[in-house]
Amino acid sequence: MFFAALFLCRFQVWMSRQSLALADHFFPDRVRPRALNLYNKILQDRKNLLGDMMKEQKKKLADDQMEGRETVVRRGLQSRGFIRVNCSVCNQQDLRLADQANTRLCVACGAFYCIKCFCLRRYCQECQNDMQVIDRVELYYEDLSDDEESVEVEEREEEEEEEE
Repeated sequence: MFFAALFLCRFQVWMSRQSLALADHFFPDRVRPRALNLYNKILQDRKNLLGDMMKEQKKKLADDQMEGRETVVRRGLQSRGFIRVNCSVCNQQDLRLADQANTRLCVACGAFYCIKCFCLRRYCQECQNDMQVIDRVELYYEDLSDDEESVEVEEREEEEEEEE
């Protein structure tokens, strides 16, 4: 497959040169204008390519700068209670970032959760990020082995009561 593609690339170049050689043979007085026209076309293509790359980079930079500013402004307005959002799971209304007792958000994507939905869900509904682990610290983790130990302790207490 590679050799076929390489052959076709070389064949295309060879055919282009053959068409120029035929034009040179039949119209020798137009060789110089044709060469100048090709040279100008190559220069124009290079100029357009560089200009397009520069425009694209400027647009990308402007978008990145505005995106960062938009996030800061949005978070500032949310923290002061001007922008209120709904819970991502149960659509509880009027969640504010300033209300830390009743509002939680996903650290990865910024989705809002009421405290009930946050405690009941381990993974974010939007980005599937583990919400209960932040900086390798588990927040609302209930260890099943603790439950088993508490059951064993209760069984022992019941046995002791029966023996007495």
